[in-house]
Amino acid sequence: MLTLRTDPEPLTRRLHLPAQIRAVRWVSVSPVRDTGGVPGPADFYDVYAYVELDADAWTSLEQSAGGLNARGVVTVPASVAAVLIPAEAIADFTPSDAAVRAEGPSFNPATLAAEPNTEVDTAVRIGGALVIQMRVH
Repeated sequence: MLTLRTDPEPLTRRLHLPAQIRAVRWVSVSPVRDTGGVPGPADFYDVYAYVELDADAWTSLEQSAGGLNARGVVTVPASVAAVLIPAEAIADFTPSDAAVRAEGPSFNPATLAAEPNTEVDTAVRIGGALVIQMRVH
């Protein structure tokens, strides 16, 4: 079972985000699957975040992240999307197999990580939110 978190501090510590965040929603998921063998150490998680920003925050983020890149695609597993994406925003996503996906202007992931143990894979603007997929060690 996934736990929805709404506290911004863990995200603002790991990411270069504007101070004017309206709301955050995020979940962490272990990418380790039970294969029946002896598991190795699993000290990393995949984190999916839905960060709502106002107009000033978007301007600040675009300036600090070096502007928007070409269109990007974010894919969120269906089980994560059911918890992460607010009901009023799910229409911005298209179901695809066991996931939902959306396209929008993207940010260079390398400009968002604030810690060396945070690897941002995807950062895409979908409606009024920045949807982020990252791995945290």
